[in-house]
Amino acid sequence: MSIKKVATVMTGLTLLLAGCSASGSFSAKVTPSSQAFKQQITGTAKNSADVYYKTDKKAKKAVKVHKDKFTINVPMDMKKQTVTVSTKKNLSKATKVQVAKPKVVVSATKFAKGFNKTKEVTGKMSGDLPQTNKTLNIMFSPVITYHILANKNQIYSLRLESKNFDDPASQPHIDSLASGLGLKRNSLNDLVAHAKKHKNKPQSQTIKGYYVTATMKDKHLNIDINK
Repeated sequence: MSIKKVATVMTGLTLLLAGCSASGSFSAKVTPSSQAFKQQITGTAKNSADVYYKTDKKAKKAVKVHKDKFTINVPMDMKKQTVTVSTKKNLSKATKVQVAKPKVVVSATKFAKGFNKTKEVTGKMSGDLPQTNKTLNIMFSPVITYHILANKNQIYSLRLESKNFDDPASQPHIDSLASGLGLKRNSLNDLVAHAKKHKNKPQSQTIKGYYVTATMKDKHLNIDINK
């Protein structure tokens, strides 16, 4: 069965390393993202209800502060970007957080080779992805879709989405995903089991250098992979 590929309108984006700044009761730094296609900035803002931020390309936005902590999720970008963060609505006295270009998760060729060798799913994963800098949707069935941010042969972020975890196709795809990443099946299955036990709460773990997050809402499962 051929794999259906659909290019989304979501612009490609991504994460990791960045600067860190602290000034008294306010600090902000880049931390590993629990969401595919997002870059995450976390910090402390005491005595503030909101934190305001602006990226190089987007308009100013705000997030709520909860127990002196805040989390900002910005779209991943294939280039280094600067995020201005402040407790002031006019962005005065701001901290500028430098967010580096995302790290490569895995080459498309390596991922496809490991994925396909399991021979547990109908259809094959392509090792030759288009150079779109946008999220690519690869649908194996109405239940299973892979969302991949790639730049030709390099994958920068990916998500396995199962719309129904109880569907017989789900487990073979979890196992094939593990194989594509060179992970032991149990490591990924154990994380999914935690997500099933703690629904609506993302379960994150660093596994062999990958930052993996499993989230289950009702029977809907997402497994996000970043570095």
